[in-house]
Amino acid sequence: GFEREKIIVYAYKNDLLVCVIDNYNTVQPGNCFQRHVRLPDDADVELAIAEYRNNILELYIPKAKQPFKSCTTRIIVY
Repeated sequence: GFEREKIIVYAYKNDLLVCVIDNYNTVQPGNCFQRHVRLPDDADVELAIAEYRNNILELYIPKAKQPFKSCTTRIIVY
């Protein structure tokens, strides 16, 4: 299990990055656990919700009505 404050979730274009940081000072490949997930073209990452409870990270990413424009956003973990 990790502490909620150490989990960072980013969405960039159609990629989702989940990172758990060991050290708050830097985010580098050696300092964090990472997973990349490819998202469908109609994923609306601006309305995404992330919740961490009972050592499980749950993500809800709704569908957009049309293919979504690419953007970079950080998803806050509650």
